Amino acid sequence: MKNNSLPVRDIFQERIKKGLLGPGSDIFVNHSDSKSEIISDYPLQRYYTGAIFPEKERVNSLFEEAENEVANMTDIDAEDDVSQAVKNGITEDYDLDSEEQIFSKKKDAHEDDELKISNSTFFPTNIGLTCCLSKEVRKVKIEFSFGRYLQSEKNIKIAADRTIYETFMNHPSFPFKDLLGYEDGYLLLKRKLEGSSKNRTKDFAELDNFKKREDYFDQPIKYQFHYFEKLIGRTWRREHHHIDLGEIPITDIEKPITIFETSLDKKNEHCIKVAYALKTYRIASNPESIYVKVQLINVSTPQAANQFSNAKERLNKKCLFQAKIKITSPKLKPHKSYLELNPLDEEVEKLNGSSGNFVERRNYIVPSLHKIPLLWKIKKVLFSSSTKITEEPIKLLI
Repeated sequence: MKNNSLPVRDIFQERIKKGLLGPGSDIFVNHSDSKSEIISDYPLQRYYTGAIFPEKERVNSLFEEAENEVANMTDIDAEDDVSQAVKNGITEDYDLDSEEQIFSKKKDAHEDDELKISNSTFFPTNIGLTCCLSKEVRKVKIEFSFGRYLQSEKNIKIAADRTIYETFMNHPSFPFKDLLGYEDGYLLLKRKLEGSSKNRTKDFAELDNFKKREDYFDQPIKYQFHYFEKLIGRTWRREHHHIDLGEIPITDIEKPITIFETSLDKKNEHCIKVAYALKTYRIASNPESIYVKVQLINVSTPQAANQFSNAKERLNKKCLFQAKIKITSPKLKPHKSYLELNPLDEEVEKLNGSSGNFVERRNYIVPSLHKIPLLWKIKKVLFSSSTKITEEPIKLLI
């Protein structure tokens, strides 16, 4: 592959990362300010990967499970409305009197394990990073970082060229000139619109009337108006957190240690809490090394199962986004591959021996493959056949 295509691939990769993982997917802030970005969607509806969820409260009955499904699909907040909806719809297909009997059969050990696996797969509550160290290492440096999103009603601004601001100011009938400002490359909203956005009263009614005017359709403001609509819409501001634990002893931590905690309401009924845990492992076939696993865990107040929708404000506030774990040590070692730790594994030998038209790989080895970086370049790897060692170029693709 030609070198001049690398920047294009990097740009494409970065754009996907911004859109799926974040931050930096919206137009509110410049790239340099992306850690404090503002987005116009619920974070869970904007970012589809990299979110760490709070625990989900367990379902105690089939009736409650049906209730939760309706609530999450329809985004009904009131429990009474949910109950009524279920009674009128989903529950018609089974006898409520026999519900406990049915559920008792479902609660065997196998079903319970499946439920735990399902919850952790679709709504992970932690991320982990495992590293390999020399056995004499006693401490490692650990850092965590993550973002949390809160609804923002103040200091709303969008990165925009000054000509966009002038387009609004120069329009003869734009009714909200006193609301807009421009400073340091940002279009600002000085105050919120008055009235109800749902019932379209006061400023919102005036906004609707303006968009029906002929001079709205015939002027350049029509093509810049989405900037103003983003300023007055629902916004979420990212709050960046970086926690440096310094050097900590390499000892098992069975009970997670809290590193961040804050309340989400005045009554302290719901809080967001972040903790970490550490676990060590030793492998008999690799006695000179120790494996250290570090986990970042969301131990916030559990979220009600019927409120586990990506459009629920509280769930969005409890989730962690763009989480990272960084482990630093001068004694970091490469991971041993499964093949290196189990050179006589019969299944691996059998698979390697049936490689078709490829090089005979019964005695196949890849020395120090863990040292080869995953880059968009051609690397050379040693292949060992039964007769000779050959050097063949291969492409490492992500």
